[in-house]
Amino acid sequence: MRNVLLYCFVLLCSLHVLAGPRKIKGVVLAKGDGLPLPGAAVLEKGTENGVGSNVNGVFELKLQNKKSDSIVFAYIGFHTQEIKLEKEKDFYTITLEEDLGDVEEVIIIHNLDSPIRKRRAGCTN
Repeated sequence: MRNVLLYCFVLLCSLHVLAGPRKIKGVVLAKGDGLPLPGAAVLEKGTENGVGSNVNGVFELKLQNKKSDSIVFAYIGFHTQEIKLEKEKDFYTITLEEDLGDVEEVIIIHNLDSPIRKRRAGCTN
């Protein structure tokens, strides 16, 4: 009987190891209008492990380091945000705030109407 209890205890303790890496899921949204941010960078802090959010702002990150306690979110034109991971929580809704910074004016140059000039190389008779 004692061996059976010891075997069950070892089996239950090893299930945590067999479960594999922790997966963090969530969605990244813009704070102002609540629209999803496709292509937002989701990075495990302290590693090079990261993913990008899909077209709906949804991401799924497998943590490489079991001791990781925070994730960093970044998107062009928005403030970078770092969140602390909670042990029991696996789904996060992240809202990033716009970073207008010192931008006063944006100039867009569109040059598709100009003709393309081609020169031919070679000799002529």
